[in-house]
Amino acid sequence: MKYAPKEQNLGITPYRNYQYSLDRSKKAGRLLILFLLWLLSFISFSPPGREIPLSIASLDWVAVLKLSSRIIAFCVLCALFVKYRSTDEKRYIFIQLRPFIILALWLVISITWSPFKDITLGHSIEVLMSISFSYLVALLFLKNRDQSTLCYNFFVISILICLGCLVAWHLLPSSKLQFGRGIFRPYFFMHPNAIALLASIGLINLVVLRTLWRWRWTRIFLMPGVIIYCYTIIIAQSRTAIFATLAIFVITVCLVIKRSLVFLGSIIIVFIVSIILLLGLHENIVDKTTNYLTRGQTKEEVISATGRMDIWNYAIKSFLQSPIIGHGYFIMSPIGLVDVWGTNTWKLTHSIFLHILTGVGIIGMILFLWAMLKILRIIQSGLKRGGEKKRVAIWCSLIFGWFLLVGIYEISFFGQINAVTMFFYITLGIAFGRLKNNKTSDMYFDKNATLGIANNTNKM
Repeated sequence: MKYAPKEQNLGITPYRNYQYSLDRSKKAGRLLILFLLWLLSFISFSPPGREIPLSIASLDWVAVLKLSSRIIAFCVLCALFVKYRSTDEKRYIFIQLRPFIILALWLVISITWSPFKDITLGHSIEVLMSISFSYLVALLFLKNRDQSTLCYNFFVISILICLGCLVAWHLLPSSKLQFGRGIFRPYFFMHPNAIALLASIGLINLVVLRTLWRWRWTRIFLMPGVIIYCYTIIIAQSRTAIFATLAIFVITVCLVIKRSLVFLGSIIIVFIVSIILLLGLHENIVDKTTNYLTRGQTKEEVISATGRMDIWNYAIKSFLQSPIIGHGYFIMSPIGLVDVWGTNTWKLTHSIFLHILTGVGIIGMILFLWAMLKILRIIQSGLKRGGEKKRVAIWCSLIFGWFLLVGIYEISFFGQINAVTMFFYITLGIAFGRLKNNKTSDMYFDKNATLGIANNTNKM
């Protein structure tokens, strides 16, 4: 026959139109997700000496600005949920994120018994919004170039923040504040520990991306990025960031030793040499390094993790007072105030595990462990499949490993929204979007797409 049957011609065009409209729709959604990433990453500063408002009535201009950005983000997320309410893979990703969603809802419920309901409400809604952000990342950023775009935007954001802080630290004398016994550390825009953690995860992400995918932008910005990140970590004097960075680099070498041992070894050498150059190359380098790491603290202060042992002991006693449900998310005592370090104010536990236990109790910890187990299972499935999925799984395992390692001394990805926590939820979305089980999730898409073509054909 010279021409194909009429039914076959009618079945192709509607499918192409469907795919074209879907691609345009997803492109718009991806742009909005990038907008939220930039907005929430930069509206996260806290000037030095600022007192944290404990209620809506005591909000200062920083809190009002942050609240406004969260309201904008909430409206954009709601609009995206409505826009993609009929997406074929929505049900599968929702099921994968179920432990995180249930945990977030439990955090919201803890408002009912929290002594500071406004604090619990604000931070629990932030977690719920962040998980919604991960859900949309998993839905819209499914391809290799999509992941590259997200990581590139995070790289630019982190570099700009690091550069801004470095310039302020060197040009503004007021940005150097005294911490402890005669030790001056830089503080501008963010706490030095927070900016050091941002530089640390930025450095790890850049190196791992260059190792696994070798994207063009990672080659162009590799050395400048490494220098800026390393210098920021060193100036900020964060022991947690230094040790976490070195630990993940060692794990990275073990995972990709056959492929990039020389490359990763050179990065580690650059990191160590940067420290040596900053401290000065002289005979007392060992003593200088020791003084740098101890930051002038006594042996007892270093052993106590800069006073963290005091607050950890307080947190354990506080947890035992309400072990099942805790005291409310972001709260670590029955009255909300903590009498540690000579002050009776609102404080955090400086440990993600105690943060969960004191805030939402054993129930919250069970949900947290369920969520972590879900991450472990999907990474394990990606490692078994090889190819592109194996690379994604290795990248996710290193990023998640860094967050859990940092979680020993900080509240990690359960802190307030900033560039670091946003990157955790980016990684979470990529993990559940790109490492999905094709045999189950793709079945829904193929089935619905076929039905859509058939319906359009019948209409024509």
